[in-house]
Amino acid sequence: VAAEAAKHNIRVNAVAPGVIETDMTGGAEGAKQFAGAVQIFKTPGKVSDISNAVLFLANPSNSFITGISLPVDGGFTSK
Repeated sequence: VAAEAAKHNIRVNAVAPGVIETDMTGGAEGAKQFAGAVQIFKTPGKVSDISNAVLFLANPSNSFITGISLPVDGGFTSK
């Protein structure tokens, strides 16, 4: 997709989140238990961790970044 979009000067990236503390993960306690079981960092991420990654990728200063999936997953992919 990134190669096709680049013809139109459009960057395509993705953010791959780990366990993030939300209602979907059982709130603070549920997310902490889940993160402890699957991530290197035993605490869940915050919504702001994901939004900061999105802002980083969207920043014009990073316009040479395209075609990546950025893990923001507390080390899950390293496990």
